[in-house]
Amino acid sequence: MTGSLVYDSNFFQTSSNEEDEVTFTISPTLSFRTEGTRFKVIGQAALNYNTYFENSDFNGLGYQFSLEAQYSGAALTATASIDSSKEQGVNRYYGGLFVETLNMGAHLGASYRVGPRTTIDGGVSYSWSDPDQGNLSTSENLNFDLSAMWQATPLIRIGPGVSWRLEKGSNQADRETIGPMLRAQYQLSNRISFDGRVGLDFVDYQGGTGGSDTDFSCSLGMAYRWSEIWGMNLTVYHGTTADGSALGSATGSYRETTSVTVGYNRRIMRALWDIDMTYSMDDSTSPNGLFGPGSTDYFSIHTSLGMPIFANRANASIFYSWSQESGNALRDWSGHQLGFQISSSF
Repeated sequence: MTGSLVYDSNFFQTSSNEEDEVTFTISPTLSFRTEGTRFKVIGQAALNYNTYFENSDFNGLGYQFSLEAQYSGAALTATASIDSSKEQGVNRYYGGLFVETLNMGAHLGASYRVGPRTTIDGGVSYSWSDPDQGNLSTSENLNFDLSAMWQATPLIRIGPGVSWRLEKGSNQADRETIGPMLRAQYQLSNRISFDGRVGLDFVDYQGGTGGSDTDFSCSLGMAYRWSEIWGMNLTVYHGTTADGSALGSATGSYRETTSVTVGYNRRIMRALWDIDMTYSMDDSTSPNGLFGPGSTDYFSIHTSLGMPIFANRANASIFYSWSQESGNALRDWSGHQLGFQISSSF
């Protein structure tokens, strides 16, 4: 069970309609786990009821559900998962609209050892998102990748591969990409870990607009834990998705995003302090050459302090966030959030 109380100084995330809001959320959660010699199954289901003090018409119920199965054999390891959620809130890409969004996803991944130092890794995933506003775009993504990984040293795995993606929007031309990629992984006990993928994408737009392009994609994650007291993490991402905003879907545009997140965490006696900073750049690209939402810069900082309470039967935390977006008149705003959360399990 989790409960939270959050104050937001700019609930609608716009400069033209700055309105503060206090939100109370209560979320009962059911989790289960079964584990055998080779198989493991993990599941979670949660309900989220949101109460808005200034905009009571938005009060409503959301949910989250996930189920994952893992298999670990002598030569083969595999993971299959499905998830679904109904989320409520203001999305900064949707221009100040309060939206209920239904999300669904599925993933299947496997790694097969073909030699003492070589494995074949593959994965396929599908995601679908549908906002309830009629002028917003439903989006779908289908991804497949295959790579051959070589254990170059006891700590490093590296290998080439190929990636294929199909991205769709209800108002967008289908965007199909295929191209080579390079993966690398590094693991030094529990102190340092790195997992990265960089790919070159050859892009084709389907439908009446047609057209082609060349792009790149990357996903890099690094974690560094110096001791039991403190650690750091770094995430770098570059990719393209269908733009579901009212203006973006009207022009059939896609959103190209580059983001960097740096985090630091430190244990202070029984408490844990976290701070994360994110910088993101968004740029619109459209196969028909029409003007989309344009380019924006987004910066946010989030910090929290949490600790166990009630003889470790519950956990309480306070948090603060500040965000700013700039670049065009449609998405030019700033705001902060201050909140308190308490959770317990039985």
